[in-house]
Amino acid sequence: MSEIKISKYYSSQENTSDLNFEYDTESLRPAWIHVKDKNFNARFLSITTNTDSEIIYKKFTGNFYYPVDLIINKKDEKER
Repeated sequence: MSEIKISKYYSSQENTSDLNFEYDTESLRPAWIHVKDKNFNARFLSITTNTDSEIIYKKFTGNFYYPVDLIINKKDEKER
């Protein structure tokens, strides 16, 4: 599993670099992401991976996020 980075999220908070989170490391794409900050409140977030893909996650319960069935590969997007 490649290391992931939260690139954007839809919240009143602005800085993604300070987010303390963990994620599923056993899958090709994380099956879940857990943001440890209890005050964090975002409906969606997106991550980027080493493969240059962007994956959108939706909040489920607490601060657990699960992938939406939409994967955007920047290389494929340019070819469209």
